[in-house]
Amino acid sequence: MVIMENKILEKVYRLASEDRLKIYITGGYLRSLLLNLPVEGIDVDLLVIDGSVVTFARKTAEILQGTMVELDRRNGIYRVVIKQEKRNSSILDFTSPKGRDLMEDLKKRDFTVNSLAMELGDYLKTPSGGQKYIIDVNGGIQDLRERKMRVISEEAFKDDPLRLIRGIRLCAALDFHLEERTLGWMYSFRESLKEISGERVRDELWKIIDMKDSFSWITFMEERLGFLSVLFPEVGRMKATEQNFYHGENVWIHCLRTFKSIESNIESPPFPLEMALKIKEHLGQELVSSRKRKHLLKFFALFHDVGKIKTKKVLESGRIFFHRHEVEGIPYLENYSERLKLSSRERRILSNLTRQHMHPLFLQVAKKVSPRAFYKLFKKCGEETVEVLMHSLSDFTAKREAKENFQEIKPYRAFIEETFKKYFYEGETFVTPPDIISGDEIMEYLDLHPSPGVGYILAKIKEAQAEGKVKTRKEAINLASQVVQTGTYQKRFH
Repeated sequence: MVIMENKILEKVYRLASEDRLKIYITGGYLRSLLLNLPVEGIDVDLLVIDGSVVTFARKTAEILQGTMVELDRRNGIYRVVIKQEKRNSSILDFTSPKGRDLMEDLKKRDFTVNSLAMELGDYLKTPSGGQKYIIDVNGGIQDLRERKMRVISEEAFKDDPLRLIRGIRLCAALDFHLEERTLGWMYSFRESLKEISGERVRDELWKIIDMKDSFSWITFMEERLGFLSVLFPEVGRMKATEQNFYHGENVWIHCLRTFKSIESNIESPPFPLEMALKIKEHLGQELVSSRKRKHLLKFFALFHDVGKIKTKKVLESGRIFFHRHEVEGIPYLENYSERLKLSSRERRILSNLTRQHMHPLFLQVAKKVSPRAFYKLFKKCGEETVEVLMHSLSDFTAKREAKENFQEIKPYRAFIEETFKKYFYEGETFVTPPDIISGDEIMEYLDLHPSPGVGYILAKIKEAQAEGKVKTRKEAINLASQVVQTGTYQKRFH
């Protein structure tokens, strides 16, 4: 067993003794001890018996100079966060029993491996947190030995349907298997997933997506239990939407295959080391607390072609095509963003990825790609250029692997690598050419009023800079003069 730093818990125990309370360690910390999993710092659930949990949590926070947070007043759950210099914060979650006593509380928990308890005093008096003191009324220790996830009763899913997803997440994290009766109940209760708030679904789903091999569990959730079809009804229509020759699979299977490919490419970008490190650093950026760019990219891969369910057309020849499916997919992703209560930044990124995900392939198909085309790609993709390129490679790979057309993957990977080189190492040419003239100067020389047309002119100058056709202020003014005479400019801005 792993020995936990005890100073904080000793203080908690003394405070409980003064108030004649009984305190039990429960939940995941004991599970980790029995599985010999590494435990960093203190993040422990404490069950308070025979007293007011809120009063004791408040007192603990005051004495230990921590902060108390109310997590769930209705169910009596309070968190105390104790900040420590140069170390992670210690987290103590205090709960009151569900039921009359400890035994009734343990029988009302979700899974047997989460229903273990040990009196805090017993834990502290044994150097290794001796197993003999663990209270196990549901057979959780035996299930740990068998690496089995077993629900205590079907009532657990009725009380909180989120436990359906949490069971999957725990299996994925611990490399456990689901007991057959539990599997049956999970399938039976799948429709109750609609009752869960979007925030809670998102948090559990993102924890699964965060894992290195989330593909197998995402697949299991849908193919064995039908969870994703309940949470995202379009999945059923994606399964029913067959695709053209180049894919060889329906939309859902292709998206799953793309998810698997992107997961592999995120873990080990198939590019030179320095480039791969830049990619991983970018995808590791937090968008909001605990939610990173790589998580959103994986989620997007799962639904990147959802717009095809609305745009499928079959010609007389039998050929299938999906004109503008990338645009038609945006409302679906926006709906998912709203359902999962994603941040405004995450929503913007998902919309941008949906709109631009075909852009690199269109360039590669054109064979000879001009510098101006690369500039426009980076301009439109913006901060999501890395995601768009990584997705495009994974999307292309998934299509070719489905048809066992492996010889085309390497040339496309080389094209994506060359595009990354331009983005990372030739930014002054292809990403942000230097400003050689301002909008005010354009208006002065051409006698223009402030309008979107000035921005259009500046954009055209930047494109010409990327091509090497404009290098000086004078050349920029000459080009601006030509632009205002074009039919496009006259039609759009006059």
